[in-house]
Amino acid sequence: MHAPQGLLTQGVTQSPARFCSLDWMDLNDPFGIIAGGMEDGVITMWDPKKILDGDCTMANLKRGKGCVSATKIHGDYPVSTIEFNLHKKNLLASGGAEVLIQDLSHNIKQPTVFKPGNPNYHEGSRITSISWNRIVPHILASSSEDGKIVVWDLKVNRSVFNFTEPSSNSAASDDYFGQQEQQMAAPQKREL
Repeated sequence: MHAPQGLLTQGVTQSPARFCSLDWMDLNDPFGIIAGGMEDGVITMWDPKKILDGDCTMANLKRGKGCVSATKIHGDYPVSTIEFNLHKKNLLASGGAEVLIQDLSHNIKQPTVFKPGNPNYHEGSRITSISWNRIVPHILASSSEDGKIVVWDLKVNRSVFNFTEPSSNSAASDDYFGQQEQQMAAPQKREL
């Protein structure tokens, strides 16, 4: 295990599947929880304290060390995007073939899973990006490979608007929402 110059490896673990997406939130304590969207449709939760415990050499590497939960909620679709809500830290949005939200407040090993609304506007296309509104905690945006962008309102459990970028060239973005509650940016990928 080689760390970039000047950085020291603090802990290592081994995952049973490849990560497609990752987010880290200070849920419950300063070390927080790491959420992993896996290529096999599973969302894993990792406890950094457990990963940091013990020797961090490759010889002491243990598969699944620090994994506290693994929930297959996206079937066989890779979980290509995942994001915790900054205001409601117990909510984790993810995207595979559709947008799903996990509520971790009652049981991290068996979280409540729900959809932001119906229908699935991304049906037939893989979700490429998810972003919670930075000001209004119940607003979520999602985009998919076919250029469809949907803004969801969890208070009314439906889409408040959706559109398709005409060239179907919508680029993935980590942040659709700026610092204004009613402002949204949809990035484009252009060939030069």
